Amino acid sequence: MKVPAKTKLTASEREIKRAFDNFFANFDKQVDAYNASEEAARIANAEARTRRAIERQCRKKYYREKYTAMGLWPLPPEGTPVYV
Repeated sequence: MKVPAKTKLTASEREIKRAFDNFFANFDKQVDAYNASEEAARIANAEARTRRAIERQCRKKYYREKYTAMGLWPLPPEGTPVYV
């Protein structure tokens, strides 16, 4: 059985296909960049939440002693990761 030959694309069809492929290639890059920025924002928000929680808890002596023993009180400078 013969396999039908592929039809060649016309110049306008090639141009449309090229534009379509470029659009989705750029779209994927934009989505990846957006996801990376969202992840960075989530990490920064979690870090800020942790810092606020430690500051709030350290008003009580028990937590001040606990976090001092862990090396988290007084809080390290801003931008330094806080691992609890």
